[in-house]
Amino acid sequence: MSFDMKIIVYLGFNNPYVYKRGVENVIYFQHLNGVFSKSLYVFFDEKDAVFRWDDILCISIKNDLLKYFKLNILFFNLRRRYKSIFIHSHNILMSILLFYKTNLLTIHDAIYYQRRSNKDRKAFIFSIVEFLSLFKCKSFHFISKYTLSKSLIRNLITRKFIIYNTCTFEGLIGQMNERRNVDEFKIFAVRGIQKRTRVDLLIDFAQYVHDKKIDGKDIHLYIVGKGPLLEQYKRRIENLNLHNVSLLGYLSDSCVTGYYKSCDYVIMPCEYAEGFGLPIIEGYYYNKPVIASNKCAVPEIIIDKSYLFENNVESIWETLNRTLHLKFDFRSYYNEKFSHEVILNEYDQLYQLLS
Repeated sequence: MSFDMKIIVYLGFNNPYVYKRGVENVIYFQHLNGVFSKSLYVFFDEKDAVFRWDDILCISIKNDLLKYFKLNILFFNLRRRYKSIFIHSHNILMSILLFYKTNLLTIHDAIYYQRRSNKDRKAFIFSIVEFLSLFKCKSFHFISKYTLSKSLIRNLITRKFIIYNTCTFEGLIGQMNERRNVDEFKIFAVRGIQKRTRVDLLIDFAQYVHDKKIDGKDIHLYIVGKGPLLEQYKRRIENLNLHNVSLLGYLSDSCVTGYYKSCDYVIMPCEYAEGFGLPIIEGYYYNKPVIASNKCAVPEIIIDKSYLFENNVESIWETLNRTLHLKFDFRSYYNEKFSHEVILNEYDQLYQLLS
């Protein structure tokens, strides 16, 4: 029996109950569209399972040697069950190895550019993958002009669209940080703890300003996130005997919103492969000033170039002081360019065009 329903199937990476940031948040927001009547999310995980993520039906496929075979069997059955299936992929390898064509591929970071920037010896393989996507994907969505500019196939794509990200905290009440110290100047960062996000620079900056003040207040950096370098950086902070920087690890969305609400500034360093800069608009949603590296997609997203710094501690310090008394309505800027209403309307128009 087949059902005459408009179904959208998202292809991604992670179990949202284990890891939910970046791609997972974007998929969740995209599923709120008003075009499709049912949303499925497919990804590889530790076991085969079916469960609900709010109103999204999640299907995990065990990450073993048979995973792509089982992926194709799944889609064969879905196509038998439903008359109309729209495949929206965030996972380029899934799209390449799926028998059916992907309707829309979202590119968060151009895959060859990212691998080459990481100095991956197998980066060339991903250039092949990128070119193969031309034949397996009908349309391409990029999250910024910068991301499009780094794609090897940008001039070969006939159907390409740019839609920015939005803040997934919109409408979330969250909680205030109970440890808020009114006598400290609080700088907040949400970063994956890895080489490209330059958390090492934040630690250097904390050391640089340990005896400095802003408006008579001591400066404290709070950094939320997890990643392969978390324990290494914790040891470094301990060895330097720094008490003005805190690596908080993973925190719930509710706790993260509390830090956004109570901080004085948001900071977002990066070196490469930053296709958008989500913490920038998250800060703007809470009407906070954001300073960030003058790299990647950041200049495209930031409210004004005055808030950009070069990746050294002196430039961060100078940028922080230079922007202290600038007057911008960050929340209005967010509402005009990145709000749920604006971005969801763009997705609705895109899905209607392509489906």
